[in-house]
Amino acid sequence: MEIAGIATLETIFIEDDKTLLDAVEIMVENNIRRLPVLDNVGQITGMITVKDIISVLAEENLPTVLSIPVQEFMSSRPIVIDARASVQEAVNLMDRNNVGALLLVTDQQGTLGGIVTERDIVKHFAGSLADASLEEFFTSNVITIEPTKSIKHAIKSMAHNKIRRLVVSSDHETVEGILTASDILKVLHRRKDSLLEKDSTLLEVKVSEIATTPVITADRNASVKEIVNLMMGKNIGAVPITSNEKLVGIFTEKDLLRMISMYNLLPE
Repeated sequence: MEIAGIATLETIFIEDDKTLLDAVEIMVENNIRRLPVLDNVGQITGMITVKDIISVLAEENLPTVLSIPVQEFMSSRPIVIDARASVQEAVNLMDRNNVGALLLVTDQQGTLGGIVTERDIVKHFAGSLADASLEEFFTSNVITIEPTKSIKHAIKSMAHNKIRRLVVSSDHETVEGILTASDILKVLHRRKDSLLEKDSTLLEVKVSEIATTPVITADRNASVKEIVNLMMGKNIGAVPITSNEKLVGIFTEKDLLRMISMYNLLPE
């Protein structure tokens, strides 16, 4: 199957002279984590993601940085793939470059033809993926954050560890919630009027006030197929893994893509 068959072809994008706050608004309003960046003639100049925004917020003054054009912070070399390439080629390319999305191009000039994400692939093949042991593929080194910590602390932790989600736990064993980069962007969006007035106090909001609770977890003895069906049924991108009700890992869409790439598990 060609990757264009499961990609989003009507792509939401942002122009490179728009601001970081514009990017936040578009992402939140459309419930997406990535935006292709185009110039004034419609050519791809980059891509900006929630992780890019989190990294910027960790280093810069919040109210000021949100007024800067996205071209200052975007990835100027997004990974692209021919729209006629196969799904397996796309999976392998994502895995090799450690990215969660590819931009589809339709000609040698690099005209944007769509975007495909790890969730698109997982969603399309969830019911027919070959199974494998979960134990081999979940990430055991889980980054946690205490519920009393501030959003500012969460942003710095995400940026430092190059991740977009944190498991909320008071003791690093009990799963109390999950906080994503998108959750933080939603707060910025809701409080944009305050931000435009140069008010950065919202960064002191506690993690417990915006984290998702309760959290869906899975036992480490569950099969990959069970976990994938759970993720698709609940429309979530990650599941904390427990053993005897204690946190031992996390399984994400990226872990699944790695599994597919290593063992060529997509159906024929």
